[in-house]
Amino acid sequence: PNHHIFWENLLANKNSIREIPSTRWNWQDHYSETVTPGKTVSKWGALIDNVDCFDASFFGISNEEALATDPQLRLLLEESYHAVEDAGIDMEKLAGSSTGVFIGYEYAEYEHHLRKLENKDITLGPLFSSSRPSYYLSSQISHTFDLCGPSESINVNCASSAVAINRAYYSLLNGESDTAIVGAASLKLYVDDYVAASQYGSLSPNGTRCVFDNEANGFTRGEGVAV
Repeated sequence: PNHHIFWENLLANKNSIREIPSTRWNWQDHYSETVTPGKTVSKWGALIDNVDCFDASFFGISNEEALATDPQLRLLLEESYHAVEDAGIDMEKLAGSSTGVFIGYEYAEYEHHLRKLENKDITLGPLFSSSRPSYYLSSQISHTFDLCGPSESINVNCASSAVAINRAYYSLLNGESDTAIVGAASLKLYVDDYVAASQYGSLSPNGTRCVFDNEANGFTRGEGVAV
């Protein structure tokens, strides 16, 4: 994805909410207008295109490893490089430095997907561990770019990004890091989370956002990555 698209959308006041594309899942198979067990009341989302595309060779990653790697990590690797580049810093000059990496995340949907594959007797091999974001998101960024400062993956639900920024700030302040890469990613890859959220009435059936309004009827899932 264009790594400036978030700002472009804000400036253009663009509404990015649309029907779930078939590249994610066929929403007709899972949709119900009313709360129904096993169904979602929402067919809407603000989703990133082409999350399956990744220039693995640029990061020295084999195609086999790329397939086992959480797409959130793929996005974070790309955006980490863009962030350093946009700051006017040569990434290669950060190699071996006390650059800290602090990444917020919330869900591990891709790991669950791979576990389902293993349960179907599909052998994933030793690279299966690459999918586990609880320790892999930040450490893979550090490893890929040879960064030697603290490396922390932070999961505190909706506050993950804010806590990651806080940790980066204090790491710089305390001298643990002399540079910090801080960011977060969130993807909605499967329908399961939509179904679960529908059961307790948190999703908007019509995909609109009416914050602090009497017309408010829930929220709409969205995706993003920022570093």
